[in-house]
Amino acid sequence: PPERLGPRHYCFHPTLDIAYFSNEQGCSVTAYRLDRATGALSAVQTISTLPQGYTARNTCSQIHLTPSGQFLYVGNRGHNSIAGFAVDPAGRLAPIGQASTEPVPSAFCLEPVGHFVFAAGSASGLLACYRINGETGALTPLASHAAGQRPQAVLATRLGG
Repeated sequence: PPERLGPRHYCFHPTLDIAYFSNEQGCSVTAYRLDRATGALSAVQTISTLPQGYTARNTCSQIHLTPSGQFLYVGNRGHNSIAGFAVDPAGRLAPIGQASTEPVPSAFCLEPVGHFVFAAGSASGLLACYRINGETGALTPLASHAAGQRPQAVLATRLGG
């Protein structure tokens, strides 16, 4: 990757040979085509996680893709948001906007079905829940709950049948 992007976290598309990396320093996402024969990655797109004109300090955190592969989300620490992207049939990203989060969203996850996002604000000690709009990918805030001091990990799991 180019200097100063700082790839931090990654995820794979569930049906395409595409890997997505959150770029901690570059405040962006890069999509890479995966050559299954060699394991080589080739960058195909880099797109900002921030709104146009935002110039204050920011670093990206985690990255998650819905199980359907339709929507991708990246945490912005500094802008205090989760950036959302629609994923087209070729794996290219189009921004759908940023949802405000608790301060410093270092950790977040999607629940296993892909209908909800849970984001921990490490500066606030709160865990926020959002509903994912299945058609647009937009996040709607639902509730926040105390999560202890400086939460750094979030894991949602399916319980029962």
